[in-house]
Amino acid sequence: MSRSKDRFLIALGIALVAGLLVYVFAFRPFRPSWDGRFQDPEGLAIDEAGNLYVADEDPGTIFMLDPAGNVMARADFLPGTQDRLSRGDGMIVLAPGRIIAIGAHQLHEVELLPSGCRVIRTIGERGSRPGQIEDAEGIALDENGRIWITDEDNLRIQIFAPDGTFDRAWPVPAQPEGICLAKNRVYITFSKDNWVGAFSRDGKLELRFGKRGSEPGDFHVPDYACFSPSGELYITDQKNDRIQVFDAEGRFLFLFGGSGSEPGKFRDPEDIVFDRDGNVIVADGGNGRIQVLSRRGEPIRVIR
Repeated sequence: MSRSKDRFLIALGIALVAGLLVYVFAFRPFRPSWDGRFQDPEGLAIDEAGNLYVADEDPGTIFMLDPAGNVMARADFLPGTQDRLSRGDGMIVLAPGRIIAIGAHQLHEVELLPSGCRVIRTIGERGSRPGQIEDAEGIALDENGRIWITDEDNLRIQIFAPDGTFDRAWPVPAQPEGICLAKNRVYITFSKDNWVGAFSRDGKLELRFGKRGSEPGDFHVPDYACFSPSGELYITDQKNDRIQVFDAEGRFLFLFGGSGSEPGKFRDPEDIVFDRDGNVIVADGGNGRIQVLSRRGEPIRVIR
Protein backbone atom coordinates (compact mmCIF):
# COMPACT_ATOMS: atom_id res chain seq x y z
CA MET A 1 0.00 0.00 0.00
CA SER A 2 2.83 2.40 0.90
CA ARG A 3 4.65 1.61 -2.37
CA SER A 4 1.49 2.30 -4.39
CA LYS A 5 1.01 5.57 -2.56
CA ASP A 6 4.60 6.57 -3.31
CA ARG A 7 4.12 5.78 -7.00
CA PHE A 8 0.95 7.87 -7.02
CA LEU A 9 2.69 10.85 -5.43
CA ILE A 10 5.60 10.62 -7.86
CA ALA A 11 3.22 10.46 -10.83
CA LEU A 12 1.25 13.41 -9.46
CA GLY A 13 4.44 15.43 -9.04
CA ILE A 14 5.54 14.66 -12.59
CA ALA A 15 2.12 15.69 -13.91
CA LEU A 16 2.22 18.98 -12.02
CA VAL A 17 5.73 19.81 -13.27
CA ALA A 18 4.75 18.88 -16.82
CA GLY A 19 1.67 21.06 -16.60
CA LEU A 20 3.73 24.00 -15.35
CA LEU A 21 6.24 23.60 -18.19
CA VAL A 22 3.44 23.47 -20.75
CA TYR A 23 1.95 26.66 -19.31
CA VAL A 24 5.26 28.54 -19.25
CA PHE A 25 6.48 27.56 -22.70
CA ALA A 26 3.33 26.95 -24.69
CA PHE A 27 1.49 30.02 -23.50
CA ARG A 28 4.42 32.35 -22.97
CA PRO A 29 3.88 34.21 -26.29
CA PHE A 30 0.42 35.18 -25.10
CA ARG A 31 1.55 36.71 -21.83
CA PRO A 32 2.34 40.41 -21.69
CA SER A 33 5.88 41.53 -21.13
CA TRP A 34 6.57 43.53 -17.97
CA ASP A 35 10.14 44.43 -18.94
CA GLY A 36 9.34 48.13 -19.22
CA ARG A 37 8.02 50.90 -17.00
CA PHE A 38 4.31 50.21 -17.59
CA GLN A 39 2.13 47.40 -16.27
CA ASP A 40 -1.31 48.20 -17.69
CA PRO A 41 -1.30 51.67 -19.28
CA GLU A 42 -4.86 52.92 -19.77
CA GLY A 43 -5.36 56.70 -19.66
CA LEU A 44 -3.55 59.07 -22.03
CA ALA A 45 -3.30 62.82 -22.54
CA ILE A 46 -0.97 65.08 -24.49
CA ASP A 47 -0.07 68.74 -24.03
CA GLU A 48 0.73 71.55 -26.46
CA ALA A 49 4.47 70.88 -26.14
CA GLY A 50 4.03 67.24 -27.16
CA ASN A 51 4.57 65.79 -23.69
CA LEU A 52 2.64 62.56 -23.14
CA TYR A 53 0.82 61.68 -19.90
CA VAL A 54 0.21 58.01 -19.11
CA ALA A 55 -2.00 56.63 -16.33
CA ASP A 56 -0.96 53.09 -15.41
CA GLU A 57 -4.03 51.31 -14.08
CA ASP A 58 -2.59 48.57 -11.85
CA PRO A 59 -0.18 50.68 -9.75
CA GLY A 60 -2.20 53.90 -10.16
CA THR A 61 0.89 55.76 -11.35
CA ILE A 62 0.87 58.76 -13.68
CA PHE A 63 3.92 59.42 -15.86
CA MET A 64 4.80 62.56 -17.78
CA LEU A 65 7.01 61.75 -20.77
CA ASP A 66 8.77 64.15 -23.09
CA PRO A 67 8.26 63.71 -26.87
CA ALA A 68 11.21 61.29 -26.96
CA GLY A 69 9.61 59.08 -24.29
CA ASN A 70 11.85 60.07 -21.37
CA VAL A 71 10.26 60.37 -17.93
CA MET A 72 9.97 64.01 -16.83
CA ALA A 73 7.70 63.45 -13.83
CA ARG A 74 6.01 60.62 -11.99
CA ALA A 75 3.39 60.47 -9.24
CA ASP A 76 2.01 57.44 -7.40
CA PHE A 77 0.20 58.68 -4.30
CA LEU A 78 -1.66 61.74 -3.17
CA PRO A 79 0.80 63.64 -0.94
CA GLY A 80 0.82 62.50 2.67
CA THR A 81 -1.45 59.50 1.99
CA GLN A 82 -1.39 55.97 0.66
CA ASP A 83 -4.22 56.82 -1.74
CA ARG A 84 -3.39 56.26 -5.37
CA LEU A 85 -3.45 59.41 -7.46
CA SER A 86 -5.20 57.68 -10.36
CA ARG A 87 -7.22 54.58 -11.15
CA GLY A 88 -5.70 54.55 -14.62
CA ASP A 89 -8.62 56.33 -16.29
CA GLY A 90 -8.46 59.28 -18.67
CA MET A 91 -6.95 62.68 -17.85
CA ILE A 92 -7.08 66.22 -19.16
CA VAL A 93 -4.17 68.62 -19.42
CA LEU A 94 -4.58 72.23 -18.31
CA ALA A 95 -0.94 73.24 -18.90
CA PRO A 96 2.35 71.35 -19.23
CA GLY A 97 2.81 69.42 -15.99
CA ARG A 98 -0.64 70.33 -14.71
CA ILE A 99 -3.45 67.81 -15.14
CA ILE A 100 -6.81 66.72 -13.80
CA ALA A 101 -6.84 62.99 -13.05
CA ILE A 102 -9.72 60.73 -12.07
CA GLY A 103 -9.32 59.38 -8.55
CA ALA A 104 -11.45 56.92 -6.59
CA HIS A 105 -14.51 59.19 -6.32
CA GLN A 106 -13.04 62.62 -7.03
CA LEU A 107 -11.14 64.57 -9.63
CA HIS A 108 -7.65 65.69 -8.61
CA GLU A 109 -6.01 68.69 -10.18
CA VAL A 110 -2.29 68.30 -9.60
CA GLU A 111 1.06 69.68 -10.61
CA LEU A 112 3.36 66.80 -11.49
CA LEU A 113 6.87 66.89 -10.04
CA PRO A 114 9.97 64.84 -10.91
CA SER A 115 8.90 62.55 -8.07
CA GLY A 116 5.40 63.05 -6.71
CA CYS A 117 2.87 65.80 -7.17
CA ARG A 118 1.34 68.87 -5.58
CA VAL A 119 -2.44 68.89 -5.22
CA ILE A 120 -4.00 72.12 -6.38
CA ARG A 121 -7.63 71.17 -5.71
CA THR A 122 -9.99 68.22 -5.46
CA ILE A 123 -13.37 68.25 -7.18
CA GLY A 124 -16.33 66.19 -5.99
CA GLU A 125 -16.91 63.53 -3.39
CA ARG A 126 -18.50 60.11 -3.33
CA GLY A 127 -22.25 60.00 -3.83
CA SER A 128 -25.13 60.38 -6.25
CA ARG A 129 -26.25 63.95 -5.62
CA PRO A 130 -25.42 66.69 -8.13
CA GLY A 131 -21.68 67.29 -8.08
CA GLN A 132 -20.95 64.01 -6.33
CA ILE A 133 -19.18 61.19 -8.16
CA GLU A 134 -19.62 57.46 -7.82
CA ASP A 135 -17.46 56.05 -10.61
CA ALA A 136 -16.01 58.43 -13.17
CA GLU A 137 -14.46 56.77 -16.23
CA GLY A 138 -14.02 59.35 -18.99
CA ILE A 139 -13.14 63.04 -18.83
CA ALA A 140 -13.00 65.87 -21.36
CA LEU A 141 -12.42 69.61 -21.42
CA ASP A 142 -14.56 71.88 -23.59
CA GLU A 143 -13.67 75.13 -25.33
CA ASN A 144 -14.92 77.16 -22.35
CA GLY A 145 -12.83 75.28 -19.79
CA ARG A 146 -15.73 73.21 -18.44
CA ILE A 147 -14.94 69.68 -17.25
CA TRP A 148 -17.15 66.84 -18.53
CA ILE A 149 -17.13 63.38 -16.95
CA THR A 150 -18.92 60.08 -17.44
CA ASP A 151 -20.32 59.15 -14.01
CA GLU A 152 -20.74 55.47 -14.82
CA ASP A 153 -22.61 54.02 -11.86
CA ASN A 154 -24.88 57.05 -11.62
CA LEU A 155 -25.81 56.70 -15.32
CA ARG A 156 -25.16 60.32 -16.13
CA ILE A 157 -22.86 62.91 -17.61
CA GLN A 158 -21.74 65.64 -15.23
CA ILE A 159 -20.33 69.03 -16.16
CA PHE A 160 -18.27 71.20 -13.82
CA ALA A 161 -17.44 74.89 -14.29
CA PRO A 162 -13.77 75.87 -14.69
CA ASP A 163 -13.63 76.71 -10.98
CA GLY A 164 -14.73 73.14 -10.13
CA THR A 165 -18.28 73.95 -9.04
CA PHE A 166 -21.12 71.79 -10.31
CA ASP A 167 -22.72 73.15 -13.46
CA ARG A 168 -25.27 70.59 -14.67
CA ALA A 169 -25.87 66.93 -15.43
CA TRP A 170 -28.02 64.83 -17.74
CA PRO A 171 -28.90 61.13 -17.74
CA VAL A 172 -27.81 58.50 -20.23
CA PRO A 173 -29.54 55.18 -21.02
CA ALA A 174 -26.64 52.90 -20.03
CA GLN A 175 -23.32 52.98 -18.18
CA PRO A 176 -21.07 55.49 -19.97
CA GLU A 177 -17.34 54.94 -20.41
CA GLY A 178 -15.33 57.26 -22.65
CA ILE A 179 -16.29 60.80 -23.64
CA CYS A 180 -15.17 62.95 -26.56
CA LEU A 181 -16.33 66.46 -27.47
CA ALA A 182 -16.57 67.77 -31.01
CA LYS A 183 -18.37 70.87 -32.30
CA ASN A 184 -21.87 70.77 -30.80
CA ARG A 185 -21.87 67.06 -29.98
CA VAL A 186 -20.76 64.78 -27.19
CA TYR A 187 -19.63 61.27 -28.22
CA ILE A 188 -19.91 58.62 -25.52
CA THR A 189 -18.84 54.97 -25.56
CA PHE A 190 -21.08 52.47 -23.80
CA SER A 191 -18.57 49.67 -23.44
CA LYS A 192 -20.75 47.22 -21.54
CA ASP A 193 -23.51 47.51 -24.14
CA ASN A 194 -21.24 47.71 -27.20
CA TRP A 195 -22.45 50.90 -28.84
CA VAL A 196 -21.46 54.53 -29.24
CA GLY A 197 -23.82 57.50 -29.01
CA ALA A 198 -23.62 61.09 -30.21
CA PHE A 199 -25.55 63.51 -28.00
CA SER A 200 -26.32 67.18 -28.21
CA ARG A 201 -24.64 69.34 -25.57
CA ASP A 202 -27.90 69.29 -23.57
CA GLY A 203 -28.15 65.49 -23.57
CA LYS A 204 -30.40 64.58 -26.51
CA LEU A 205 -29.37 61.35 -28.25
CA GLU A 206 -28.90 62.27 -31.91
CA LEU A 207 -27.42 59.06 -33.26
CA ARG A 208 -26.09 55.71 -32.12
CA PHE A 209 -24.07 53.07 -33.89
CA GLY A 210 -22.53 49.69 -33.25
CA LYS A 211 -23.55 46.36 -31.76
CA ARG A 212 -21.70 43.43 -30.28
CA GLY A 213 -19.71 41.48 -32.83
CA SER A 214 -16.42 41.21 -34.65
CA GLU A 215 -17.41 42.40 -38.12
CA PRO A 216 -16.29 45.87 -39.26
CA GLY A 217 -18.46 48.42 -37.47
CA ASP A 218 -19.32 46.01 -34.64
CA PHE A 219 -17.79 46.31 -31.18
CA HIS A 220 -16.72 44.14 -28.30
CA VAL A 221 -16.16 46.69 -25.54
CA PRO A 222 -15.71 50.08 -27.22
CA ASP A 223 -13.56 51.88 -24.69
CA TYR A 224 -12.22 55.32 -25.57
CA ALA A 225 -12.85 57.65 -28.50
CA CYS A 226 -10.89 60.55 -29.99
CA PHE A 227 -11.21 62.70 -33.09
CA SER A 228 -8.25 62.94 -35.46
CA PRO A 229 -7.04 66.37 -36.63
CA SER A 230 -8.93 65.78 -39.89
CA GLY A 231 -12.20 64.89 -38.17
CA GLU A 232 -12.38 61.08 -38.15
CA LEU A 233 -13.56 59.38 -34.97
CA TYR A 234 -11.10 56.74 -33.70
CA ILE A 235 -12.47 54.20 -31.19
CA THR A 236 -10.55 51.52 -29.30
CA ASP A 237 -12.48 48.26 -29.79
CA GLN A 238 -10.92 46.68 -26.75
CA LYS A 239 -11.83 42.99 -26.81
CA ASN A 240 -11.51 42.82 -30.59
CA ASP A 241 -7.95 44.16 -30.15
CA ARG A 242 -8.33 46.80 -32.84
CA ILE A 243 -8.94 50.46 -33.62
CA GLN A 244 -12.02 51.33 -35.65
CA VAL A 245 -12.46 54.61 -37.50
CA PHE A 246 -15.78 56.30 -38.33
CA ASP A 247 -16.95 59.63 -39.66
CA ALA A 248 -18.84 62.03 -37.42
CA GLU A 249 -22.16 60.44 -38.43
CA GLY A 250 -21.09 56.98 -37.31
CA ARG A 251 -20.33 55.58 -40.76
CA PHE A 252 -17.57 52.98 -40.69
CA LEU A 253 -14.42 53.97 -42.61
CA PHE A 254 -11.64 51.50 -41.82
CA LEU A 255 -9.92 49.58 -39.02
CA PHE A 256 -6.47 48.38 -38.08
CA GLY A 257 -4.76 46.25 -35.47
CA GLY A 258 -5.68 42.72 -34.44
CA SER A 259 -4.54 40.47 -31.61
CA GLY A 260 -0.84 40.11 -30.97
CA SER A 261 2.28 41.59 -29.41
CA GLU A 262 4.18 42.58 -32.54
CA PRO A 263 4.18 46.27 -33.57
CA GLY A 264 0.81 47.32 -34.93
CA LYS A 265 -1.07 44.62 -32.99
CA PHE A 266 -2.85 45.05 -29.66
CA ARG A 267 -4.03 43.33 -26.53
CA ASP A 268 -6.85 45.26 -24.83
CA PRO A 269 -6.19 48.72 -26.32
CA GLU A 270 -7.61 51.48 -24.14
CA ASP A 271 -7.14 55.25 -24.40
CA ILE A 272 -6.14 57.01 -27.62
CA VAL A 273 -4.77 60.48 -28.46
CA PHE A 274 -3.09 62.24 -31.40
CA ASP A 275 0.32 63.90 -31.33
CA ARG A 276 1.41 67.15 -33.00
CA ASP A 277 2.30 65.30 -36.21
CA GLY A 278 -1.15 63.75 -36.46
CA ASN A 279 0.04 60.28 -35.46
CA VAL A 280 -2.22 58.17 -33.28
CA ILE A 281 -0.98 57.10 -29.84
CA VAL A 282 -2.62 54.04 -28.27
CA ALA A 283 -2.40 52.69 -24.71
CA ASP A 284 -1.78 49.02 -25.53
CA GLY A 285 -2.72 47.90 -22.03
CA GLY A 286 -2.47 44.13 -22.31
CA ASN A 287 0.99 44.41 -23.85
CA GLY A 288 2.20 46.85 -21.20
CA ARG A 289 3.23 49.49 -23.71
CA ILE A 290 2.32 52.61 -25.67
CA GLN A 291 2.24 52.45 -29.46
CA VAL A 292 2.66 55.33 -31.89
CA LEU A 293 1.16 54.66 -35.32
CA SER A 294 0.21 56.51 -38.47
CA ARG A 295 -3.46 57.39 -38.94
CA ARG A 296 -3.84 54.22 -41.03
CA GLY A 297 -2.23 52.06 -38.35
CA GLU A 298 1.32 51.62 -39.65
CA PRO A 299 3.67 51.18 -36.67
CA ILE A 300 6.07 54.03 -35.98
CA ARG A 301 7.48 53.24 -32.55
CA VAL A 302 6.80 51.57 -29.21
CA ILE A 303 7.25 53.21 -25.81
CA ARG A 304 7.74 50.91 -22.84
